[in-house]
Amino acid sequence: MHDRKARTEHKVSDAHFEWNGRIAAFSASMGGIDALTTILGSFPANCPPTVVCLQAEPMVVETFIKRLDTDLKCNVRAAKDGASLSPGTIHIAADPERHVVVEPGQPAKIRLMARDPVDGVRPSANLLFGSIAGAAAPAVGAVLTGMGSDGARGLKLMRDAGQDTLVQDRATAMVSEAPTAAIELDAAAREVGLGDLGAAVLKACAIG
Repeated sequence: MHDRKARTEHKVSDAHFEWNGRIAAFSASMGGIDALTTILGSFPANCPPTVVCLQAEPMVVETFIKRLDTDLKCNVRAAKDGASLSPGTIHIAADPERHVVVEPGQPAKIRLMARDPVDGVRPSANLLFGSIAGAAAPAVGAVLTGMGSDGARGLKLMRDAGQDTLVQDRATAMVSEAPTAAIELDAAAREVGLGDLGAAVLKACAIG
C-alpha cells in the first residue's frame, strides 16, 4: 500500500525546496476552498509554515482539512492556540468564534483570541496580517477570492513593513471584492493568477 502522503503529484519536490525563514499567510472567503485547493496542491512536505484565515462554514472546513491532509505531502491542521509555526504544516483558522494572530518568537506561534468581530468578520484577516506586520517576521501574505474588504488593511501593513504581498488576480477570483479592495489600497506588490499563486508563494519562501 502506498503512503497516503505520496498520492498526489506535485509541481515542487521536497528536494528542490529549501525554506528561507518566511511565513506564508492567506486570507479567503467565498470561493476560497477551491482556490486554496489549487494553491496548496503544489506545497511539498517541507512547505513553509503557513496560516490560512478562512471564512467558511465550519463543517465544510472540517471536511476540507481532512481532504487536504490526506492528499498533500505536508500536514494540514485546524489552527490551535499555541501551535508553533514550523516547516511542513499548514494551519487553517476558520473558527467563527475566535480570531487568529501570529505571536513573534523562535519559532513564531499561533494565538487564537475570543473577541468581538472586526469590521463584521471573525476570524479577521486584517488582524492576522496586522499581527504578522507587527511581529516584523519575514513573511509573504496573499488575499484570495472573497467578499468585502477584509484583509486589505492588514496586507497594507505587511507591505509597509517590507514584507511580500500578493493578491489573487481578479480574473480568476470567484468573488473579486477582497482582491480589489487590497489593490485599491495599494496593499499588493503583485497581482497573480490562481494557477501561479502556489509557485509564487513557494518562490518567495525559498532560498535562492
